[in-house]
Amino acid sequence: MTFMPWLRCHPVGGYCALTYGVSWGGILIVVSATGLNLIELTSLDTGLIFVLMLLGPSTSGLTLTALREGRDRMRQLGSRLAHWRRRSELAM
Repeated sequence: MTFMPWLRCHPVGGYCALTYGVSWGGILIVVSATGLNLIELTSLDTGLIFVLMLLGPSTSGLTLTALREGRDRMRQLGSRLAHWRRRSELAM
């Protein structure tokens, strides 16, 4: 079985796997750059790790939406976000 049919049958599993892969893969890259010495992590390293942990779920959600739903659904998502932003600016 290839990736796309599996992803259509198991979207939550694919989301979890991609989220953990992005987050922990990025963390392992940062930590391995320090020589796997967690005691010598600088504030820049820990900040980068924090950002990578936050990027995992959002990147996975957008990627899987693009893969499963296509370009039209991404355009619809973008227009809804822009509409929400205009409504919140008008309320102020």
